[in-house]
Amino acid sequence: MHNKFNLFIILLGLTFSNYSQVSNQDIEKIKKDIANHYFKSAETKLESIYSQDKSNATINWLYAYTLSQLGKYNKSKALYENTIDLLPNSNELKLEYAQTLLKMGKLNEAKNIISKLKNTNLEPSTVLLTEAEILFWNGEYNKANGVLTQIDQKYPKNSVTKDLKNRIKKAQATYITISGNYMSDNQPLEAIGEGIKVGKMLSRFLHPSIEIQNVNYSNNAQAIDLTVGNEFLFGSAGIGSKIALGVDYNQVTSKKNLIGSFSVSKSVMDKAKLTIGAERLAYKSTLESTSIDFLYNKAFVAFNYGDYNQSLVHIGYDYNIFKGDSIFKEDNTIQNFGAWYISKPLSDSDFKVQIGYGFGYSDSKKSTYKATVTQSGSFFNTTNTVTAKYNLYYTPNNQMVNSAVVVLKYPFATNLEISAKGNYGFYATNLTPQYTVTNGSNPEISYSEKKTKFNPFDASLDINYIINKQFSLSAQASYFNTFFYDSVNGGIRLDYKF
Repeated sequence: MHNKFNLFIILLGLTFSNYSQVSNQDIEKIKKDIANHYFKSAETKLESIYSQDKSNATINWLYAYTLSQLGKYNKSKALYENTIDLLPNSNELKLEYAQTLLKMGKLNEAKNIISKLKNTNLEPSTVLLTEAEILFWNGEYNKANGVLTQIDQKYPKNSVTKDLKNRIKKAQATYITISGNYMSDNQPLEAIGEGIKVGKMLSRFLHPSIEIQNVNYSNNAQAIDLTVGNEFLFGSAGIGSKIALGVDYNQVTSKKNLIGSFSVSKSVMDKAKLTIGAERLAYKSTLESTSIDFLYNKAFVAFNYGDYNQSLVHIGYDYNIFKGDSIFKEDNTIQNFGAWYISKPLSDSDFKVQIGYGFGYSDSKKSTYKATVTQSGSFFNTTNTVTAKYNLYYTPNNQMVNSAVVVLKYPFATNLEISAKGNYGFYATNLTPQYTVTNGSNPEISYSEKKTKFNPFDASLDINYIINKQFSLSAQASYFNTFFYDSVNGGIRLDYKF
C-alpha cells in the first residue's frame, strides 16, 4: 500500500517545480518509465537531464526515488537530502527518505523521521507501516505487532499488514535443522556425520539454539559435539553478535573438552559488514588427530562488501594457535589471509554467470613435517631422500595461491535453484620441506626447503529446493585438490519451521 502511495505522490504531484531547462515531455517520459517499473531506463534519462538542471526539485525527487528502487542507496540518500533542502515542507518526501534509510539499515535515523510524521497530513497507515518495518528489522517483534494492530483497528478490512505479520511469524517460528555429511580423502580417512539443531528467535536479545553433532571415522574413532548458543541483534546500531558454548566428547579417550565461539558483526556502510570473532575448536582433520584430544584456538576478522547475487568483495584473516601435544610437542601458530572478488552476473538472463579472482596466503611458524626413519639399516644405500610426513596436522610454508573463480546459477523453478562453483589455482607456490641424507662413512639427515609450483582446484554443486512454506531441502557435493590432500565431500540438510 505504501509503495503505491509513494508512486502516486511522484507521478501526480510535484506541480510546484519549475521546468526552466528541461521540458515537460522529458519529465513525463521518466514518470511513465517509473510507473512501468523501467527503473534502468528512467535512470539513464535522469542521469542525462540532471546535469542540465541540478536545482530542479522534480528531477531530484524522481532521481532519488529511481536510485532507491535500483538499490543505489548512497546516491539516492544524497539526492533526497538535496530535494528536502528544496522542499523543506514536503512530508511525502520525508517519508520516502525515511524508507530509503530503512533499506540502508539506518534504523535510528529512519525512526526519528517517522516519529515526526505521525501527526501530519500523511496517510496514517503508510507512516505506521513504515514504523512497523523499522521495529521488525530492529528485532522488536512485539512492538511491531502492536503498531500493526493500530492499523487493523483503523482499517479493519485492510490487506497491507498481512505480509509483515507473516514475516514476523516466520522470524519467530521454532526451527529444526537435520543434516548428514560424508567426507573421504586420500590420507586415507573417511567420515560420516549427522547433526540436529533446534532454535527459536524470541526477541532481538533472545535467540537460543541447541545443536548436537556426531561424526564416525573410518579408523573407528568417534566425536560428539553438543553446543548451546544465542544471538543478539542491535539493529539500530547495525550490530549482531553470536555466542556458543559446548562440549566435545572423544570416544577414543573418553574425555570431554570445552569448545565455543563468539563473534560480532557490524554494518560499516551500505552493503558492507565487518566481523570479528574467536573460536576454540577440536581439530579432527587428520587420522592422528581423531584419536586424541587436540584442540586449537582461532581469532579471525572478515570484511564483506556487496552480496552474492551481485558483485561481492571479501577480505579475511585468521590466526590459529596450536598447543604442543604428545605427537607434535611444540607450540605453533598458523596464519591465513584471503581476498577474493566475484563479479555481478554477466547478463540479465535467468542463467547467471559470475567470474572472479581469489588470492590466498598461508604460513606456519613451525613445520610439523618430520622424518619417519633414523640413520640405520640399508635405507641410505638406496636413496638420498628420507621418508617423512606431517605429524598431526598440515603446516603451510609461505603458501600463495592465485585463482580464477566461476559461479553458475539457474532457477529451474520458483522453488528450485541449482548453483555450481569452480576455483582453479593458476599460479600457486609453496616452500616444500624435505629431508635428505648425506653420503659418506657418517651419513647425516639434513632438512631443506624448495619452492614448488602446484595447481590446486575445487568444484562444488549446490541444490536448494523449497518444498513448501515449512520445509526446505538442500544438498551439496564438492571435490578439493590441494597441496596436502584430495577430498570428496557431500551433504544433505532438511530445514523445518513450525
